[in-house]
Amino acid sequence: MKKINGFTLIELLVVVSIISILTSIALGTFNESRKSARDANRITDMKSISNALELYATSNSGDYPTTDANSYNNWSSLASDLDEGFPDGILPKDPLNTNTYFYTYLAAPAGTVCGELNPKYAFYFIAERTDFGIQSGPIDDSFCITP
Repeated sequence: MKKINGFTLIELLVVVSIISILTSIALGTFNESRKSARDANRITDMKSISNALELYATSNSGDYPTTDANSYNNWSSLASDLDEGFPDGILPKDPLNTNTYFYTYLAAPAGTVCGELNPKYAFYFIAERTDFGIQSGPIDDSFCITP
């Protein structure tokens, strides 16, 4: 009988299927890790902007930057107001910065916002994951930060 060197077609298919299953599991975990990292970046950005707002208020008799009542995403005017906290004049933007994922600043919102009555300001951001302890915002998957 002749000895055949090499692998059969079945053996090769089994190996390829195992590799593809392991790859799909690894990619799924990698994507979730990227979402978590972007959400952590969002929270860090909000805290940095909150610190810059406190610097602004300290320099301006306790007043915070104002916003147009109809404008929730006035990032460029806020950047010029917070030049003390961000000397380069560039505020952090959402890691994805799309129509779905962006930061929103609202000065002196009336009523209960983020679980507080009449806060001095509020930030909203949309998160990709919802398993961290921050107050929910008015939009699905949104979160808000107040002073």
